Amino acid sequence: MGLFHIFKKKEKTSSSDNILKQLADNKIKIPKEKLHKIEITHEEFLQYSNDRHKNHRTLETLPKEDFPTLGGKIIGYHPYPKDIVTRLMAIVEFPIIGETQKTFVVNCTALGRNPTTSMLTYPAEGTWIMFQEIGEGKDDDGKTRSYGIASMVISQEFYNMVEKASKLKK
Repeated sequence: MGLFHIFKKKEKTSSSDNILKQLADNKIKIPKEKLHKIEITHEEFLQYSNDRHKNHRTLETLPKEDFPTLGGKIIGYHPYPKDIVTRLMAIVEFPIIGETQKTFVVNCTALGRNPTTSMLTYPAEGTWIMFQEIGEGKDDDGKTRSYGIASMVISQEFYNMVEKASKLKK
């Protein structure tokens, strides 16, 4: 390595174009979605449902240019949840691939699925998701953290749909 190699511009791995290119070239693969499954009470279902609707309204009102959609990987969930909403607070690393630039606490109520009011499934660790950063705030432990709201799971089916839509535009 020569002296001036340290000034060479490094290729970024965090841009969505780069991720899409690597997916298209089969250099990386979207992990298969794994789910956690829990039983919930009727009261928890109501709390979950109310929070899900509140987050949906919040995402609709956020200006896209100030709050861009980001992609990240779930690495865990709240270690000491007080209720169903905090149980669905994921620790998410951004970007999806490459070196982690930032870690977020992301509300994942929008990603939960409930085939019945007594059962809830939600994405497990390792799942790729899309979310919007909503700002920073102090947590219960006094630490400042970056927060977000999840909008969708990135799955192979989602990628195939995007790829097909992009070919139709051409």
